[in-house]
Parts: sequence; C-alpha cells; structure tokens
Amino acid sequence: MDEALSCGMRVSPGTILLGLVMNVLSGRSPLYRVEEFFRTRGRGSPPRRDIAAEMLNDDAIGRVLDRIYEHGTWKIFSEVWRAGIP
Repeated sequence: MDEALSCGMRVSPGTILLGLVMNVLSGRSPLYRVEEFFRTRGRGSPPRRDIAAEMLNDDAIGRVLDRIYEHGTWKIFSEVWRAGIP
C-alpha cells in the first residue's frame, strides 16, 4: 500500500488505512471524528505507538482516499492479491 499510494506524508498511507479500518471495526465514526476516536482511546491506541492521534485527521485520510481513487481501486486490489496478502 505504501509503495502504490506514496503521498509524501509523515504517516504512511498503510498506517492511515489501518487506523481507518480499526475505527470502522469498532463502531464507525465519521471521517472527521477519527482523530477524536483515537484521542479518546489514549496514547498507544493508534495503529502504531509512535503516531499521535492528531496525525490521523480527516485531511490525511482524505489525501489517502484521493490517492486510492487516482491509483484505481481494482489495481490496488490486484496488487495486494498478487502480493499474497489475505
């Protein structure tokens, strides 16, 4: 994911997507509240301990989602499938 979606951001696209998946699986907050979701859970609850909740804001998520759209969802799916990641 990080190679395909390189955005030049401080947090990798894969980490942002992992945070988004974690949010969805635990109740699904709107995109503008994902940062709040991780802030209320405390330090160390984002996907990686060295990432602050503020780094998982709606702007960062939006940039990654834009890159997914630009790259092509089916292309990403096939790349992940070929890599053998379930």
